[in-house]
Amino acid sequence: MSGTIDHYFKRYLQYPQQIETPPSPSLGMVVVVPCYNEPDLLATLDSLHQAEPPSCAVEVLVVLNSSERSPDEHLARNQQTRDELEAWANAHNQPQLQVYGLWHPNLPRKTAGVGAARKIGMDEALSRLYSIEKPEGLIVCLDADCTVAPNYFTAIEDEFARFPEATGAAIHYEHPLDLSPSEPHRQAIIDYELHLRYYVRALRYAGIQHACHTVGSTMVVRANAYARMGGMNRRKAGEDFYFMVKLAKTNLSFDLTSTTVYPSPRISLRVPFGTGKAIHAMTESSGPPEWPTYHPQSFEELKQASKYLMQAFTSSSQDDKDWLSQQSKPMQQFLSEQNLHDRLAETRSNTTSVESYQRRLLQWLDPFVAMKWVHFSRDRDWPNVPVADAARWLWVLEDTAEKPMLQTSWADTDRVSLLRLYRRWDQTHSIRPTPR
Repeated sequence: MSGTIDHYFKRYLQYPQQIETPPSPSLGMVVVVPCYNEPDLLATLDSLHQAEPPSCAVEVLVVLNSSERSPDEHLARNQQTRDELEAWANAHNQPQLQVYGLWHPNLPRKTAGVGAARKIGMDEALSRLYSIEKPEGLIVCLDADCTVAPNYFTAIEDEFARFPEATGAAIHYEHPLDLSPSEPHRQAIIDYELHLRYYVRALRYAGIQHACHTVGSTMVVRANAYARMGGMNRRKAGEDFYFMVKLAKTNLSFDLTSTTVYPSPRISLRVPFGTGKAIHAMTESSGPPEWPTYHPQSFEELKQASKYLMQAFTSSSQDDKDWLSQQSKPMQQFLSEQNLHDRLAETRSNTTSVESYQRRLLQWLDPFVAMKWVHFSRDRDWPNVPVADAARWLWVLEDTAEKPMLQTSWADTDRVSLLRLYRRWDQTHSIRPTPR
């Protein structure tokens, strides 16, 4: 494994090791927190400080970053945050919990953003863990406007001890609804989180086996797996989606549901999309009061497609053509644009069993392709619907143990009740590692 990490350092490392202080020999977990124009960092640090400590030592790396083109007021906020961080660390650092700031005020305009900041911190975390021969150590991602449950560290430690073969995890999250400044804002965050949960559940219903939550502040990865994956990308937004899908495709990542991250529900325009941008759009919109989400029929069609494709190891090219001719026109067009026939022929010719065929096929039939399909379907055949309607459809369709929790007419169930049901659904129907 040291060879893999050495290779990563030679090929992907952007900065040499930045922290001069040697890590504790018992370091086992490094939390990486990108921070740009952030007024609430100390609340995040206080939350981590108050959490029950694990048996290993923990480091928190705050990546204070800005672009060479950042506005003066953002640079001033970063400098103020840097001063506050140094004062906080001097007052609170202890052997088992050390907080460091990484100062990057002039990142190139082309790459500056949350992806670059995460990469800087995660690369430093890898260096710290590698220096004490802890390739199995954990790199944990958080954001500078989040708080965590009191068992945050201990639950992460315990869950990865239970699954020593696991490469990573997505931690359960819940936006704190009581922090919304107004009722429209509160309804917006309810709808947006419900949309996120419905989407992942609908993908799983449709047979997309690597579907996972891709919230950046909930990501955990082992250091050796991080190196094998080629590290974090430098996307300005959506970096978490691409990273978590890549991690899920190892078949050894899981849903870590025994603790909770509480992302801020506030409005933010710092990234092109994501929670803050979505909440801003909903609260400013003069359109319908409910957040629109993908039509259920898109997932029904995807389910039929994935079912056939996963069982098509022994099918012929003519079988493929006959099956495709029976699908909707948008699905026919989409799969043709994806070069389905050539893809299936190549997959069959390079595999010798159903299991190997399915593993190879799933490297293509992943959440990224699924996202392309639902957008394709939305634009041509099945327009978006209100999120509550879609969430009710999936809840009724799926066999869930929580159905007896409904005490009212299903059609009248309010959106906050729906969200609470979906939160529990995610906690009770989680993904676990599936080693080969």
